[in-house]
Amino acid sequence: MGLDIYLEADKRLSLVQLAEAVTAVGADELDRQEASLEAGFPSGLFLRARHERDDPAIRAEEASSLMFSVVTRGYLRIGRHSPEGADPLGDIKNLVEQLAARSDAHFVVSFQYESLLYYRDHEGLHTV
Repeated sequence: MGLDIYLEADKRLSLVQLAEAVTAVGADELDRQEASLEAGFPSGLFLRARHERDDPAIRAEEASSLMFSVVTRGYLRIGRHSPEGADPLGDIKNLVEQLAARSDAHFVVSFQYESLLYYRDHEGLHTV
């Protein structure tokens, strides 16, 4: 069984910026379409993101103080078997830092929508 981590971002995060961020973190597989993106990392981490126009609500339970409409949704799956010495959680941390450096978008990153890991608001990037 893998672990699912979710990204929810406002309209200021473009898929181009997301693609640049995953490339900077070291994704070795990247497939970008007009409204979606998939990326694989050597650590076994997998990302799938898409534009979501029909459901703008933030799904992360601990994000009640954040107020923005979600336009980009993504999930990061940490596979059951990561290669020896791989650090998929480190890749997620680096990805979040890259997103914060490349975009002024507000976003949340949560573990299975239940626990916030990171969020970005008007004050900057926060680790929970």
